[in-house]
Amino acid sequence: MRRTIFFLVALMAVLMVAAPASARVIVGTAGDDQLEGTNKRDHIFGRGGNDTLSGKGGSDFLHGQRGNDTLSGDGGHDYLFGGPGDDSLDGGEDADWIWSGHGADMLEGGAGNDRLHSAADDGVPDIVDCGAGFDRAVIRPPDVAEGCERVRAIDPNNEPGPRGQVIKGTRGDDVLVGGEGRDFILGRAGNDQLAGAGGNDFLFGMHGNDALAGGAGDDRAWGGPENDAISGGEGNDWLFGGWGADVLNGEAGNDRIWSGANDGAADQVDCGEGDRDRAVIRPGDTAVNCEHVKTIS
Repeated sequence: MRRTIFFLVALMAVLMVAAPASARVIVGTAGDDQLEGTNKRDHIFGRGGNDTLSGKGGSDFLHGQRGNDTLSGDGGHDYLFGGPGDDSLDGGEDADWIWSGHGADMLEGGAGNDRLHSAADDGVPDIVDCGAGFDRAVIRPPDVAEGCERVRAIDPNNEPGPRGQVIKGTRGDDVLVGGEGRDFILGRAGNDQLAGAGGNDFLFGMHGNDALAGGAGDDRAWGGPENDAISGGEGNDWLFGGWGADVLNGEAGNDRIWSGANDGAADQVDCGEGDRDRAVIRPGDTAVNCEHVKTIS
């Protein structure tokens, strides 16, 4: 498997060709923001502050990041990531995937067959309300879940380390989500959405304008040849942009971020809230919240 990973990284470096983005990327500020998406696919990052994020229509990726945030998926099959702080996460209509972070969070599935994950083992109770539909929830003590057809409670003192899986996309637009183990997720062609969830995962967007979210664990994520949105989530993550105008967010943990190719496209790097974050960028790129930044031409 390790040889396969290194082969894929080398292959992406050979095949990189720039292409225009088809998804909208919305990035907040260090303050309190109100960010709204469109009726198409949006990738919304709150950054710092107590933010309000609304996906509106389309299949959206919402990242609250730092602060006490309110996330609403609204219509479409949405993916909500809370981050550190006391967050309110509402999937809205359709089948949504929702992950909390550290803090006392409220997770609401709404309509549709939803999957809700209380991700952090921080001893702070989350409240999970699955809502209508055939819903599944993963919680950790002392969380509370109601209205769910299936609930899995993880005891961190007794739960064995789960094995991971290899998940491969198609030539179309895929939504690929890992489990609690170490997963290897390959988007292949198309504009894909990859989420590692739990475990120390390896995510490869490959071709297309992709959205990658590491989730919990120490993750490694490679964007590929086009315009990608990459977030590490919790843990000490390594993020690689590749070619194209990429948005890279380390989020929690001490992360290492490489903006990628010297192709003239402006990448946006936000190292997040760690105290030992490092970034390597190219001329024209921007980097914020990083303790160490190196610019190479």
